Amino acid sequence: MDGVALRLSNTDRQLVDSYVREITMLGELIQGVEKQLASHAINDRRVDLLLGFTGIDYNGALLLLYET
Repeated sequence: MDGVALRLSNTDRQLVDSYVREITMLGELIQGVEKQLASHAINDRRVDLLLGFTGIDYNGALLLLYET
C-alpha cells in the first residue's frame, strides 16, 4: 500500500491517533516488564540451565520454573 493515502473524517482520525498512542504506550509497558523478567532470569542459575535447551528463552525458562 505504498503511496496510498487514506482519507478519514476528523473523528476517525482522532480515533486512529488515540489507538496508535495506546499501542505505543502498551509497547513501552511490555518492554519494561521484559526488562524486569530478564533481571530476574539473569540472577537464577536454574534459568541458565534451561537456556541450554534449544527453543527455550528466558521467558520460557521462567514460565517453566514458576509453573512447577
